[in-house]
Amino acid sequence: MSDHLDNASKLISRHIDGVITPDEQNQLAILMKSDSEVIDLYVHLLTLHGQLTWGASVDLSPEDSFAETKPTRAASAVKSVRLVAGFSVAVLLLALAFASLSNWPDEPDENNVTETVPHHDTENSVIVPSDSSEKPPNSPLPPLNLDGLALHPESTQEYGSGSVASTESEPSREARFAEGFSDQEVAAFIDQQINTMLLDNEVEPSPSASANEFTRRAWLTIAGRIPPVDALPASDSAQGYPSRTDLIARLVSSSERHQRLADVWTRLLIGRSMRAGIDRAALHRFLLDGFAENRSWMTIVRELVSAEGQSDKDGATNFLLAHLDNQATPATAVTARLFLGEQLQCVQCHNHPFATEIHQTEYWAFNAFFQHAERRPVQQMVGSTSDVRPVLLVDRIEPGMTYFETRNGRQQAVLPRFSGRTIPADSTIPRRRALADLLAEDPQQRVARAMVNRVWADFFGVGFTTAVDDMGPHAIVSHPELLEALTEAFVSSDYDLKRLQIWIAASDAWQRSSRATEQNTVDAPFDGTMPLFSRVYARRMAPEQVYDSVHMAVHELSARTPAARLDSEHRQRWVSQFARPYGTDENDESVEFNGGVTQAMALMNGPDLNDAVRQSSTALLQEAHSTAPDDILKQVSLAVLSRLPTRGENEIFRRRLRQLSRMFGFQTAMPQVTEDMTWAYLNSSEFLLIH
Repeated sequence: MSDHLDNASKLISRHIDGVITPDEQNQLAILMKSDSEVIDLYVHLLTLHGQLTWGASVDLSPEDSFAETKPTRAASAVKSVRLVAGFSVAVLLLALAFASLSNWPDEPDENNVTETVPHHDTENSVIVPSDSSEKPPNSPLPPLNLDGLALHPESTQEYGSGSVASTESEPSREARFAEGFSDQEVAAFIDQQINTMLLDNEVEPSPSASANEFTRRAWLTIAGRIPPVDALPASDSAQGYPSRTDLIARLVSSSERHQRLADVWTRLLIGRSMRAGIDRAALHRFLLDGFAENRSWMTIVRELVSAEGQSDKDGATNFLLAHLDNQATPATAVTARLFLGEQLQCVQCHNHPFATEIHQTEYWAFNAFFQHAERRPVQQMVGSTSDVRPVLLVDRIEPGMTYFETRNGRQQAVLPRFSGRTIPADSTIPRRRALADLLAEDPQQRVARAMVNRVWADFFGVGFTTAVDDMGPHAIVSHPELLEALTEAFVSSDYDLKRLQIWIAASDAWQRSSRATEQNTVDAPFDGTMPLFSRVYARRMAPEQVYDSVHMAVHELSARTPAARLDSEHRQRWVSQFARPYGTDENDESVEFNGGVTQAMALMNGPDLNDAVRQSSTALLQEAHSTAPDDILKQVSLAVLSRLPTRGENEIFRRRLRQLSRMFGFQTAMPQVTEDMTWAYLNSSEFLLIH
């Protein structure tokens, strides 16, 4: 490590430990403003500190964005900073944030603290003296005299006491959409906003996607796999809007769409890896039923947050059952990340490094909602064949506060608090049920905003923010007015996820080609620029999408289900070879599915894939109406790539056929060349990309 990074490391460590001097803070601020490597080191050490201290840290995942690839936590955080630093405005904000390190509020003077004196930071906390004998955070403390706990009337009020405090509310404004607005109105607003931004930046959009390109993208995005051949348009140039409208309507109501959403959210909620005591199948059934019935997204979130009951019978309980260890810190972080789009774990051990208005007490006030949730064993029925022992999730009803430790080792106590509303310590309302109510009443509509951003990223490849689940006050939003309008419409629709998908899919912006032109190559969000959405950004399929698409292609070629074991159990084993769980509290895992060696070996040399391709090629030749080389290649290309073969591909196919025919004869050569071409198509970047 170079001398300046070594010096920065020492300063950062002193800052994290809360012992840095004002002069050292100034030195650190100067280093951060002058060298991006110091910023990377700061985020890395901050993340490592969180993992070592609390067993939970950052998780930036575009998961299926629902975005699939998950780098390590430190790498994710570093990548986030690098991307944000790519925005000129963000560079300025980061510089200001780091320059203000020396101005962060100091910890209160320990000599002036008593047990019932409220903390001066207005976050509804009380400080327990460090020499108190009543301080173990994992054991109950004697009841505090809550009469001395001052709650600021301007910023907080008790849960159930009336409307939410005005300081947390957005200023009133005229609704963008009239009551009873149509899907076409929202799609038109999307296009107006995107086109205005493109015009302001002098960037031209890509042309409209061809019928085949759009059909393939729609199936992959909504249904999770490539389309069957009979779903492709008769002509690649047929672009009629009504046909696209009909296709979108069909897909958002299809069982494939419900299955895909249940798969994605099961992975988001509990990870890909099997976890002891968690009934994955029950959670999946709960989600599948909810998406099939098109239940309000807020209703689903409420049930996941407040669920009680037995894990095998009440599938929603499995979400929190997977995250209740370690003082429920994983439950706090994952709930905030998935449903609010906020990385609250950043303030688990200290105030937020970039958004100074976010304090450590905010994390623990949110954590307090989960402190009374607990697992209880259930006696398994005699003769049960289930491999998963059921568990009961319940809430204790007991008074009390939540205690946490500051950076300098002092104890603080907080009440459950969210969006300016505080749950009294003596309340008999189950705290998770109260949180579910507060999420629905949140004037900032964060649940809706987070879901809009995640669905947008699922369709376009990137969201309105650099990290789809890091939408705090420090985040740069590419199209703020569009994000707020879609959030408003989503809430007005009663959190109708089906309509949200229709709005985005029906827009001209999403129906453009993914191919960049000379006029929009500057629109490159994967290189760190602000996304303009001049086109749909191509990205890799998730492992599950690859598996299901291979299954579909092979089935189409053979006209029957292949003998290879392409079932759900086989699917889980095949996908798991790409997942590398870290074993942390938040189900972190790396997904090595990026076109590298692991993926290439699994696809090119996997015995199941080879067997399936061989069988499908043989079946195709046996059942085809014509065995002419051009006709066979056409069927292979449509089944795998959803398009007709190019002239170059035809020439390669014919040249290879002539070579093998001279050596072994046409009857032997034709199946081999068909198999080779199928294999080549399946391993092409064109097949593996959503575009």
